[in-house]
Amino acid sequence: MVYICGMRYLWILAGLLVMGWAQDTSEGAEEAPSPAPAPPRRIRWKVSFYQAYLEVGYNRFMGLPADLATSFQGLGSVKFNFQFMKMLRIGSYVGDGPGIVPRGVYFDVGVGPGIVTREVRFEKNAVLYRDTTGFLTYTFDTLVTVQGYSAKSKFQLGYLRIPLELGTRYKGFDLAVFGYVDILAWARQKRKYSTNDESIKQIRAGNKNFGTQRLQYGVGGRVGYDWIGAFFNFNLSPLWRSTKGPDNVRAIQVGIYIYRSFYKRSRSSIRWRGYSS
Repeated sequence: MVYICGMRYLWILAGLLVMGWAQDTSEGAEEAPSPAPAPPRRIRWKVSFYQAYLEVGYNRFMGLPADLATSFQGLGSVKFNFQFMKMLRIGSYVGDGPGIVPRGVYFDVGVGPGIVTREVRFEKNAVLYRDTTGFLTYTFDTLVTVQGYSAKSKFQLGYLRIPLELGTRYKGFDLAVFGYVDILAWARQKRKYSTNDESIKQIRAGNKNFGTQRLQYGVGGRVGYDWIGAFFNFNLSPLWRSTKGPDNVRAIQVGIYIYRSFYKRSRSSIRWRGYSS
């Protein structure tokens, strides 16, 4: 009998403890603060900014005959380019309206006009011309054999460039790849003779004298940090058709660039588009 009464009291005590623990737990759960809702994360794109590049590049024509080897001497094969592009920026952002905050990596797609100059200086004083069949050939000026004379020979092509670039900028690092189409704007050869007493310059202009393909295309890339970096581009198309000049000659250019972005500062002029995720 005593045993049964003792067990009854133990069960009553256990029930009271369980009820108290459950009550404390529910009260604690009610008092715990609920987490703040996370701001919406959005993928957006913005079209209201531009990029400009000033490039200083070393030029070379790969595949030229050995006699027409080019030289870096005197910076004779170094020229400036200028590229201006309108950009479509795609990125991940948090928030909305004036409080929007960028997150992660941007991707930029750009297109716009540019000017590209390809100039090479020949090691020998070459004279370029087209023969009676229209094929580009060359000879070498003998005037430099005269005592006291020196001569320089350069060949320059200028193009209007239309690129399509895909790149990203992350924490100041700039990385991009691009394809391009070049449309010939001018072609000329410059020869300069000098002695102690005088200097003579001769220029032969017009692509009819050289017969290069007016339309070129190629690929390139750039990598940099903040406002400066390195670039390269390579023509996939040959400089001359096989029936018009040396076969399989292609232009290559490497150098450095200076980068600048231009944004529309007015909030009302910035148009954000995209979707939430």
